[in-house]
Amino acid sequence: MRKNLALAKWRAGQSTIGGWLSLANTHTAELMANAGFDWLCVDMQHGLLDYGDLRHMLPAISTTDTTPIVRVAGNDPKDIMKVLDAGSMGVIVPLVNNRAEAAAAISALCLLMAANGAVHAAGALAVGVCGAYGYGYDYRKVTDARAAAMKQCVGGACKIVGDIRRGCAALAIDAKHPCGSFGWAINSHLGKAENASLKRCYEFGGRDCVVRAWACDEKG
Repeated sequence: MRKNLALAKWRAGQSTIGGWLSLANTHTAELMANAGFDWLCVDMQHGLLDYGDLRHMLPAISTTDTTPIVRVAGNDPKDIMKVLDAGSMGVIVPLVNNRAEAAAAISALCLLMAANGAVHAAGALAVGVCGAYGYGYDYRKVTDARAAAMKQCVGGACKIVGDIRRGCAALAIDAKHPCGSFGWAINSHLGKAENASLKRCYEFGGRDCVVRAWACDEKG
């Protein structure tokens, strides 16, 4: 499962720039996806787009790091689940006017997560000497996430320092002395994980601490 970069930015309190697609054309979708947008929304509420068009447009967008989002025609659980099954990484639900209607939209998402076994939420962070690190995220098992993190960590004395469950991990090092002080942290919010890792780096003697790496579990 690839990273939802737009979601990661929102969780970090950052702004994003997106585009809108209402033409049933895969070439347009791919061209827009390569234009540098953080996300693209395929509009199925207005225009002539149907599910068959969507099945081709979403893969075209996903050839890049741009996050594909779909605005469905209405607050129908069937439509919401279908666009997620097709590869959308976010859904805009129109015609929500009260709490009950909002709850119905959320229920559709929860139902899909349960049906898919929302277990792609195991991650791990490995840290070594001189800024070496590795991470794994969105694995079914913690053991697999740990193995991926250790495999990615190139350097001496690498070890697993924490597991990621519905959250984010961050590693900070001293930019001028990468083999010196460092700090790491895991938190449900990316910004808080980064701040905590920087704080620990300074507490252990760092003077020019910077965030070297971060990772968020998709379900975090």
